Amino acid sequence: MSIMDKINNLDRRIIYLLAWIFVLYPLIFPLGLPIPISSDARSWYSYVENNVNDGDTVIFSLMYGTSGMP
Repeated sequence: MSIMDKINNLDRRIIYLLAWIFVLYPLIFPLGLPIPISSDARSWYSYVENNVNDGDTVIFSLMYGTSGMP
């Protein structure tokens, strides 16, 4: 019996349990990796902080897909 046959014969509940464990573990025990902040994000934040008054409406939209990034 090959390993693929063993995987195909596993109960779905075990597969879903493993999927939940793999998803929830990093949420419960974060890795603590640093998240770098780009210069674009810093400049956008400083622009909004300095030029937008309380009560103003700001629309922020990312209107591009991964194919348009290059």
